[in-house]
Amino acid sequence: MAKEDFVPVALDDWYQRRRQDAEGVYFKKIYSQDPSRAAPERNDRQGIYCFTASGKLLGVKNAGQLIGVTRDSMREALTKWEAMPEEERAPGAVKVPAMKYPDKRYVPARPDPNCLVLDIFTRVFEFDDHAEPRKVQPLTPGGDWAARDKMWVFEPEWRALASTGSKIGDSVPIPAALAHRLVSFHLRDNTTGQGPRWERDQVRRSDLKLTVEDVDPTGVKLRLEGSVIMSTGADLEHSERGIELSLLGYLNYDAAKHKFTRFDVIGLGRNWGRADHNGEGRSGKGPIGFAIQLARGSAYDHVAPDFTKLREYMTGE
Repeated sequence: MAKEDFVPVALDDWYQRRRQDAEGVYFKKIYSQDPSRAAPERNDRQGIYCFTASGKLLGVKNAGQLIGVTRDSMREALTKWEAMPEEERAPGAVKVPAMKYPDKRYVPARPDPNCLVLDIFTRVFEFDDHAEPRKVQPLTPGGDWAARDKMWVFEPEWRALASTGSKIGDSVPIPAALAHRLVSFHLRDNTTGQGPRWERDQVRRSDLKLTVEDVDPTGVKLRLEGSVIMSTGADLEHSERGIELSLLGYLNYDAAKHKFTRFDVIGLGRNWGRADHNGEGRSGKGPIGFAIQLARGSAYDHVAPDFTKLREYMTGE
């Protein structure tokens, strides 16, 4: 229905409601037609909106994973659309001029075309009676779907990793800003929604090592391994929230193509505690896993990572 009866668009509410340009004005016009979202004390405008090109709101719901509720809302919006005068629904009835002055503060974009884009998937799981991992059952508090995010590796950083002047067994320094970006912003439980980042003083251990496994004129193969611990308190046993992970990965750089052809990293460990705005979380320390890989070259690669809104994500400072 979303593909055939609507023009689907995905946008980040945090950016849209702050934009001081024509698109920001248009979004405000849409959400202001819903009394609950127009309330000045509300600090978000999340939801699935159905609206016309002229900006008339036909319906809005913030139903999370309740697919049936969302479907009913979309059907109701279609009914309203079909009841509108034909001249308002005709192609070209609304002329949209080019936006001359986009508010660049809230239009996230890769800082350069050579920025390396990674996919990050997160899943909580549990063990069966035979100690084999399995997907969390729906009755277990916490997300039972894989969460996803993007990670940016800036050109100077991946070039530093790709030095072919090394020898087998050599250690390759990981740029501090890159390690910080991974640990503080991406190794977190976001399976139930937008979880908070880890502050610098909450990183208890960040021991990541990159070693040359093979190198020749065609490129270099690297092995990443190590462990990280992040928690809200120094005492892990009594910290309100925390995570412990072991990581293993393999990175291949092709010197002829001047790019990485493999960037596979797995992180496995335990996670505990409540993430802000996302319910109570799972009780105790539950298994959690991360899978990191090269982006697949789709339109989704243009979506900015979750925390690019923070200067620290971009600069490491």
